[in-house]
Amino acid sequence: MGRISGYAWGFGYVGGLLSLAICLLLITSYTPAHNPTLPLRLSALVTALFFGIAALPTFIWVRERRTSEPPPLQHGGYLRAAFLRLRETSRNVGKFRELLKFLIALFFFYSGIAVVISFAAIFAQKELGFTPAATVLLIIVVNITASVGAFLFGIVEDKIGSRNTVLITLFIWVLTVILAFFIHTRSFFWVVGNLAGLAMGASQSSARALVGLFSPRSKSAEFFGFWGFAGKFSAILGILSFGVMSYLFSSNRLAILTTLFYFIVGLVLLLFVNERRGREAAATYEEGSLL
Repeated sequence: MGRISGYAWGFGYVGGLLSLAICLLLITSYTPAHNPTLPLRLSALVTALFFGIAALPTFIWVRERRTSEPPPLQHGGYLRAAFLRLRETSRNVGKFRELLKFLIALFFFYSGIAVVISFAAIFAQKELGFTPAATVLLIIVVNITASVGAFLFGIVEDKIGSRNTVLITLFIWVLTVILAFFIHTRSFFWVVGNLAGLAMGASQSSARALVGLFSPRSKSAEFFGFWGFAGKFSAILGILSFGVMSYLFSSNRLAILTTLFYFIVGLVLLLFVNERRGREAAATYEEGSLL
């Protein structure tokens, strides 16, 4: 599970870098005088093309492996069925306590990750004087490091466990934020940026794999929906808190330090997650009961 998640996340970064490189080449090499915004518009088409190409393997080669036919829909169709299923899961959430505890921990450390993704480039420019060209290069290099982190930690995860792997990545995140607060040189920020990339790819990949391990097959899509919701909602909290702290103290450096709170809280909460019990709950689950 960890290795497959790592491969998927790693290839995702590679694809993102490839699309970024093509768009960057298009924008910097082609600027017609009569329509200077055309390269930016064309980059949207390039992005659309990437989405289309990426979807083709799924449509052509991936086949659904069904063990039984889905139950017939009642009055109200799929939307009503989805809400009924959600109500059923909320009533039985106690059967998946380890998953619930993990999602709460994930909510906090994903808030910190959202801040780094959204404001690392701004921090580099405002606090350390990175030029736009150097900032773009930094983003590219960090994404390469993130891809490497996803690949490597995917292999590590299958050997030491998903929870332990996420814990290691959170320690790296804590170290990264502390170093970012104290450094004042561009050269050392390259080291910090690559540490962040390593932790970013590894933590996101490992967290997704742990959700998969804690999810019964019959509820996997539903539980991954909870994972997605927790991740997106945490971004609101993280980015909002960064903006408030930056405004109050007029310092991106102090604002980035506040993300330390999210990583530490997530780390502490993760210590209370029992991976073995979570996997057992998923493995022994049957629709409507726990054996």
